[in-house]
Amino acid sequence: MTDEKTHARADDPLNEKTRILDLGPPLGPRGLAPRGAFLAAFERLRLLAETAAAPSLAVVAVNERAQCVGGALVSPASALVLGRHSECSLQLPSEDIALRQIAVLARREGECLMTHVWDLATSQPFGTEAGVPTAALLTEAPAYLAVGDYSIWVAPTALLATLPSRATDAWDALPPRRVVDRRQPTRPRPVSRPVGFEEHTEVTLIPPLVLLGVEDLEIPWGTLHLEGPEGATHHRLSAERLERGILIGRYERCGLSTAGLDRISRVHLLLVRIGDEVWAVDTASTHKSRRNGAPISAVLL
Repeated sequence: MTDEKTHARADDPLNEKTRILDLGPPLGPRGLAPRGAFLAAFERLRLLAETAAAPSLAVVAVNERAQCVGGALVSPASALVLGRHSECSLQLPSEDIALRQIAVLARREGECLMTHVWDLATSQPFGTEAGVPTAALLTEAPAYLAVGDYSIWVAPTALLATLPSRATDAWDALPPRRVVDRRQPTRPRPVSRPVGFEEHTEVTLIPPLVLLGVEDLEIPWGTLHLEGPEGATHHRLSAERLERGILIGRYERCGLSTAGLDRISRVHLLLVRIGDEVWAVDTASTHKSRRNGAPISAVLL
């Protein structure tokens, strides 16, 4: 146990010296609040940072009982997918979690390692430290995500190496978390903000990761050409729509459905525009996505 708060049961005087990790109030009826999740995940975050060969993102998930269910490193220009599917790099074993729930991309921007996170068009967008359901976010600092019974912390290994070794001290030493939050503008704004958290919101009217069949109403930025057994199709895409991301796969929730193609996963590939760049992110597909014959987790096109 890493916290200094001591609790005793009134009916058990022998238990008066027991130390219990103070996890803080839960995020609603499920999951842990940001501080509690960080305290539970910190030891694994530190271990990941110590094993990283180069600056990367450390990702750790904990359940509502403060148990670490997994962790992984994401190197620059690579992606990690969280969900129930066996191909996911970090599995969240719960029927409430989609097979492919969240994608995390590590991307260099100058000297900074940026964290990009997308909900993969599920019915359960992840929550942020501000307690708001969110479709996508961008941050340079550590990020807290909540989905189902799980709480997830994403932190740069370079930052983790500078934090105190004690979890409570490390929490107090975290820099302000400032995120660019992209979501549909139908959610109520929270009244308060957690200590150390700053939010910069950019709201768009485009639903996440979906093509609405209104391509002719938008200014084309590029063309997506799909060729398969049944022929070829062309889709004109606006910069705004690509900025939110477009999913390709067999599920109807995908922006471009490939129903009937068995070698395409239900959620197979995410195409997304970041600035002037377009990235392809494999979303833990069974048969993998490839470029020039080589499998990729993420690639700049």
